[in-house]
This record gives sequence, structure tokens and C-alpha cells, in this order.
Amino acid sequence: NDIENWVERFFSSVIRFVKTKSIFYFFPKYDIYYIFKGLDDDIQLYKLQEKEALSASLMYALYKQKPYGICGQRNIASNNCMLDKSNALFVPVYKDNELLSICAYSYDFDLDFQNDTMLLLDTLSNLVTNQIENLNQISKTAFFYQMLASANEIMISEKDPNKIISIVVKLISNMPQIRLGLVVINNKLVDWWVKGEFQLKALKLALRGKNKELFYSNILQKVMETNDKVVENHFITSEKYAEFSDFSRKLGLDCCVAFPIRAHSKPLGAFIIFGAYDAFNSDTLELLQNLVNNLSNKLYIIKLESLRLKNKKKIEFLAYNDALTQISNRAFFEKRLSQMIAVLNRSNRKIALMIMDLDDFKDVNDNYGHDIGDKLLIEVSKRLKNTVRTEDTLSRLGGDEFALLCDTFDSIQDLEILVKRIIKAISEPFNLNQFTITISLSIGVAYALSPTTKEKLFKKADEALYISKSKQKNTYTMFLVD
Repeated sequence: NDIENWVERFFSSVIRFVKTKSIFYFFPKYDIYYIFKGLDDDIQLYKLQEKEALSASLMYALYKQKPYGICGQRNIASNNCMLDKSNALFVPVYKDNELLSICAYSYDFDLDFQNDTMLLLDTLSNLVTNQIENLNQISKTAFFYQMLASANEIMISEKDPNKIISIVVKLISNMPQIRLGLVVINNKLVDWWVKGEFQLKALKLALRGKNKELFYSNILQKVMETNDKVVENHFITSEKYAEFSDFSRKLGLDCCVAFPIRAHSKPLGAFIIFGAYDAFNSDTLELLQNLVNNLSNKLYIIKLESLRLKNKKKIEFLAYNDALTQISNRAFFEKRLSQMIAVLNRSNRKIALMIMDLDDFKDVNDNYGHDIGDKLLIEVSKRLKNTVRTEDTLSRLGGDEFALLCDTFDSIQDLEILVKRIIKAISEPFNLNQFTITISLSIGVAYALSPTTKEKLFKKADEALYISKSKQKNTYTMFLVD
């Protein structure tokens, strides 16, 4: 708005000063397409619409190589750019041998200007262009710092990496002269944006099928190889991207910059940004580099935090669970046994403890190897888990020894039914790799109907197991704890 207001005031004065009928001002770098018309004492400003701006682009290309152009009534500019079919003087403004803008001054009379008049119009045209550049730079700098502050604030508070990427993408998409952006992590396109509905259709067409990867693969590969930013100042004319030249022209993708997204100094992907001509000056590159660096650091911190929580859960799991069989371990068993004994002593509930031992498990390890032995323990655990009640506590005490705590039971007969069901389940053959293995089980059961201690309960169950092991296989022994 500041630029537009200044340009309007400037040309309102100029149109009277140089006694021109109308002034056309075209500055594609900032999407400026203005027509100023002098109607008596009233100065009116018109902004060219998309179709008219396209005609202006033709004029821009036509006079790009000419220092000045004086044309009659039947010229392309007067026919297509609202210059009232007048005679017109086109004054181009260059910077570093690149055309920045064109001022077209239209008159009713034939043009035959002297050098001082040409110098005046040239000075005025350069003045407005330079002032727009200065105002834009001031506005851009303020915008950049505000955007960086907003992005950093979001990165501090937000913990979802996808949301952070989406918000940063949205912030960058609002930058002046930025046309298109892609975020690629681990060879996956995770986010992108493009300005305008027309551009969106063109982009979707360009990103179909294999073209989706081809469009950015060369840039991405270079970023991954160098682990540094890549700048393509002539993306439209580059032979590497000739396949997309028509598409690039439609979107105005004159240049491109790609920054590596790193994790612990190693590149994971890239933030690829396309812009109009001269979109990436040193200030813009510095801002974008800081923004992507902060994004990389935040994503890495989130990843580390995720790993920390994952390891914490794993440590907490291993504290009370067996790493091999994934059922509870001896530590959890003893903790649970103490809790159940305390409940029993307060409420006179029944409790039963089964200690189970695989018969001749050593022979399995000796004959088939420890890998098969481990797989057998895993499968035994699964069968036990599927056989016992959900309210009971199944644990691996170590080696081939398992324990089952029965929180309550209705009768001794119910306990015997459960024991027999367990023995039957384990006696079924196990198919492990190419081997079929049959194993038997000995069980010692101790149960209490009145207050007792965990030491007494465990001792009785151990004694019962010892007796079972001394008998034939697949047997059980039950003792009442006094």
C-alpha cells in the first residue's frame, strides 16, 4: 500500500508536468501494471487485469532490447495496453544490464523530443523505479524480520513436525516474488504450495506421474551431495529443466534456491523455493537460510525427543517385561505377588501360584540350537497367554521357568481344570522353521485359602514342582498352604 500510494502521487504530478495524455508503468518484478490517465484536472489510476497484463508482457518483450522506442498509433502497445491509440514514448529502466521497468508516455501529437526532454523522462522513469526498489526493500526487510520472529515463536511452542512445516511453508509463500515451494524429506514430498489458481492447475499438470520427481530431482540430488544451498538464477532457460520450460514460464519461475534440511549436520532433504526474477538477493537468501536452519534444528530436536520418549517407554517396558517373550518378568511377578498377598490378608480372598517348567528344554538347545530354543520359549509364552484367564498374571521367571498368579478361583476343581488345559496346550507340537518339536510341562501349584506370606506360597509351589519333575512328564502337583 505504501508503494502504491507513493506511485500514484508521483505520477499524478508527472502527468501534469510533462503534459502527457497518459502514462503506462510496467514493473513485473513487483507485479505492477499501472495506467495513469489525465482527464482535464482529474488523474485516474487503473490497474491492469490479468489479460491486460499479459498484453503488457508482450510489449515488455518487444522493447526489451531497445533503449528507447517511439511508435505511432498502430503499435502493439497502444492496441493492447489501453494507451488510447496515441503516439507513445517507451523509456526502459535497466539495472546491471537487466531490464527492470518500462514507462510509456502517450501524446496526441507527433513525437520529436529534444535531448533535454528525453533526459527528463529518463530521469523520472529511473526515479520512480529506484524509489519503488527502496520502498520495497524497507517493506521487505520489516516483513522478513516479522516472519522470522513468527516462525521462531511457532517453532518454540509447536511439537508436531508436520504442523511446523506447514506453518513455515505458509509464511514463506507470503513473501514477495515467491511463486512456488516444495519440502522434500527422505525423498518424500511432504508439503508444497503455489500462488494462484491458474498456477495451481499448471503445477498439478507438471507434477503428474514420473514428472513429480523429475521436476525437483536434479536440484534435490545436488543439495544432498553438497549438503549446501543450491541457487539456480536462470531456471527457465536452464537446459537441465528444459522439459519444464513452458510450465516455468507460466508460473514465472525465473530462479530457484534449495536449502538442505539437516539432522545432526547430515542432509535429510531440502526446502526448494522458486521465485520471480531477482527474488533471491543476499538479504532474502540470508533470511531463508536462517529460517531453514531453525526448521532443521527444531525437526532434529523433535526427533531426539521422540527417540527419548521411545527409549523411555522401552526401558519402562523392560523393567517389568521379559525382552524375549514380551510377557511380564520376575520383577513384575514379585511386585504383583506382594500386592495380591496384601489383598488376601485384608479380605480373606483365595490365591493360587503355579510354577511351570519345560521338561528337557536343554535337549532342545543342544539338538536344534539356541535360536530354535528362543523361538520355542516365545511360542510357549503365546500359548500360555492364550490359555490362561485375562485377570491372571503370567510371568517368565527365567530360563524355561514360568509362573502364573491366580487372583481368585471358585474351587480346587477349577484350578485343576486350568492346569490340565495348560498341559494340553503345551503338549501340542510346535512347528519352528523346518522343525516339528514336542515339549512337555511340569507344574507345581500352591494355593492359600487364608492369610499367608509370599515366602510360604512360593516355597510350597516350588516343592510341588520338584515332586512333579520327579514323576513322569506332563504332570502337576498341588499343595495347600497352611
